[in-house]
Amino acid sequence: SYGCPSVGSPKILALCIEFSEYPATLSTNVVADWLFGDGDPASYPNESLRSFYERASLDKLHFTGSVLGWYNAGPRSAIPETNEGGEQLIKDALTYFDNLGHDFTQYDNDGDGKIDYFMVYWCGPDTGWSGFWWGYAAIDGFQDQTFVIDGKTLGLYTWQWDRNASQGEPDFANLTTLHETGHAIGLPDYYDYDDSIGPKGGLGGLDMMDAAYGNHNAFSRWILD
Repeated sequence: SYGCPSVGSPKILALCIEFSEYPATLSTNVVADWLFGDGDPASYPNESLRSFYERASLDKLHFTGSVLGWYNAGPRSAIPETNEGGEQLIKDALTYFDNLGHDFTQYDNDGDGKIDYFMVYWCGPDTGWSGFWWGYAAIDGFQDQTFVIDGKTLGLYTWQWDRNASQGEPDFANLTTLHETGHAIGLPDYYDYDDSIGPKGGLGGLDMMDAAYGNHNAFSRWILD
């Protein structure tokens, strides 16, 4: 199946990674609240992942899950800025928590042998649009399908900063999370990749999958049931 279920109560994983030169400044309890709790009421309607998607789905989608962290990966400068380097970092972090006894089978919501969706949060500055240290959804899933944890391979994941004041986000990078999770449940970007093709402007900024603003549009919510 593609990514994460868009209805029901899927259980998902947040993996938090810090580095020796960029230690974490948020507790995992704060991350858990922004994802699966009430979040920050002042940031309504983006106060938490759970609350946003409960409203967007008309109470059909209820995210639950776990936050693991912070895993200290040593110097960030030592991480190869390649797909293989990023996946090795993820494998190292997951193996660390597996050795501590965490049960990863709970994130295979449809029983197909694959962890449906997990989020990776890393500390430190971004390296600009489309750079290695930037926010995105790996919509083709985890490439190394030889890596197995608790009998499960890895599916779709998102890769993002833990906080990004330059993006106008308070405390925690929740807008990025809301947008990238839209990819995890099956939606494309609606912003304009190439204004020489078709009408210019995407959806004009008014959509969670365009400028990370507002709700998902009616068509998106219809195809997600």
